Amino acid sequence: MPLNFFRLPRLLNRGTTSQRDLASPSMRLKPNPGTRILIVDDAKTTHVVLAKLLKSHGYETLAAFDGESGIALAKEYRPALILMDVLMPGINGFQATRKLRRDGDPDVANIPIVIMSGSEQATEQFWSMKIGANGFLPKPFDEESVLDGVEQLLYPRAVQQKRTPADATGLSLHL
Repeated sequence: MPLNFFRLPRLLNRGTTSQRDLASPSMRLKPNPGTRILIVDDAKTTHVVLAKLLKSHGYETLAAFDGESGIALAKEYRPALILMDVLMPGINGFQATRKLRRDGDPDVANIPIVIMSGSEQATEQFWSMKIGANGFLPKPFDEESVLDGVEQLLYPRAVQQKRTPADATGLSLHL
């Protein structure tokens, strides 16, 4: 299942082209040391699966099980990226994203956020974009989709250079 990311003007270039592995375009980019990803989801299984996947590729992870904790961890640790579930107790993912976007601190307000949801309906994706999310990841997800999306948001220039000319015409990922 391809990752349904959409292009928004909030994309950040946090990486450099030196991270690209010229020997093999199918190789994964190595994250900058200390690159943290905050996982905000009330399902422990989602945390375990995503943390294991991300750590195996060199990322550090933080865990929050509700929107309020996610906001607090984002402000304290300023992760490179946030993976945010929609349905959670208390503050939901849309509300937490909106609060982070409206925070007075630009280092927090500009953290890329990917909304995760078991619903792929257009309304979920529309509201994700409307509140300032940088992408949408439908559940269930696969390893390649998660890693492709993370790399596109954190290292867009390196990903663009990694693509072959044939990839440019029929992309399955859309930022």
